[in-house]
Amino acid sequence: MKKLLLSLSLVCCFCNAGTIAVSPNNSGGQMILTDIKCKKSGFVAYTTVPNGKTGFGCYFWDDNYIHVEWDDAGIMSYPYSTWTFKAKSTL
Repeated sequence: MKKLLLSLSLVCCFCNAGTIAVSPNNSGGQMILTDIKCKKSGFVAYTTVPNGKTGFGCYFWDDNYIHVEWDDAGIMSYPYSTWTFKAKSTL
């Protein structure tokens, strides 16, 4: 179901750039998936840490995982169950 919601969010809601999903990271911050297209391929993902640093990457998905190619850490794969998918605002 989450995969379907992610696909529908990406296909239907390109009028505003926004957050698709969030997940906690191991540094006490969050990973964020957006609906902004990456220059390479996929969509923009970024991660935050409590000291204010931000890392960027591009993400794509398949039936089992969301894969993020982080600019400074290579490709990491995360199960759908670790993400909280956001409802698109109607404002």
